[in-house]
Amino acid sequence: MAEEKESFEGQWAPSNVTEENLKEMVAHGVLPAKEIIGWRPACGEAFPSPDTHEVVVFSHFFYGGFALPTSKFFRGILNFYGISLHHLNPNSIVHIANFIHVCEAFLGIKPHFALFRRIFFLKPQPNKSKPCVVGGAGFQLRGTLSQKYFSMPFKTSNKGWHANWFYIQNPEPALPEYSCLPPVYQDTWNSLPIGDEAAQALELMDRMLKLKEQGLQGEQITRHFIKCRLAPIKERSRTAFEFDGKHDPNREEPDSLDFKIMKERMYKIFSNAIVVSYSHQLPVVPYNAFNPPPQVCI
Repeated sequence: MAEEKESFEGQWAPSNVTEENLKEMVAHGVLPAKEIIGWRPACGEAFPSPDTHEVVVFSHFFYGGFALPTSKFFRGILNFYGISLHHLNPNSIVHIANFIHVCEAFLGIKPHFALFRRIFFLKPQPNKSKPCVVGGAGFQLRGTLSQKYFSMPFKTSNKGWHANWFYIQNPEPALPEYSCLPPVYQDTWNSLPIGDEAAQALELMDRMLKLKEQGLQGEQITRHFIKCRLAPIKERSRTAFEFDGKHDPNREEPDSLDFKIMKERMYKIFSNAIVVSYSHQLPVVPYNAFNPPPQVCI
């Protein structure tokens, strides 16, 4: 067992995250100050050895809508698929954050798990018999939906993200304790909702398709939650369809985001082929406290 543990620990890239890197994340508004959440760098460490009440996180995740403590929906995803945070990759985090935000801000509902399962499956990396410890499980669009869901022009590579790990306090409601083990493939990774849940998911898919036909794109959804200074994956006191502007308690920072930092965040996630212009006119008016969604039973 000790040899197996050493083998799994050996799959980690040594951390290259310094105190200065984390301070820059604070300056960009994607990470709270150390006094608030208690992070610490792991630069030079070969593999994680978190203290009690700490969790291992990747800096890329915070740029894509991740923050702590995480929401019930996100924790439910980890529990349903039997995975830990470090089993995911940066694109999976953005997929989850975008899904939550499109449900709230553009469908006007809380995130719908059956719809999530209808759209995504969890793919083992590189294969189901021997998935990697770090990034060994990635959410991908089901093949039949690649043309129906919102375009997500990700960067072709997030090279180096495996080494961008550090420690942070694990506040309640907490994530599962760190384990050095890889994910274990199970049937739920590719299962579909059934019965009434499946019918609800199909109905919501039709509504999503209409949003896409109106011109809504994946990177616009991401930019909207970044501009609002929201972290969709975070446990929040209200949804995006209740967002009431600059003084909303769920904003990560009260001040408006500098456009230069906005561009940096977008190009950290998406291909340089996308255009991040200063003016940002959405083809669909998002729901919020001033434009509440109609009452629909889902």
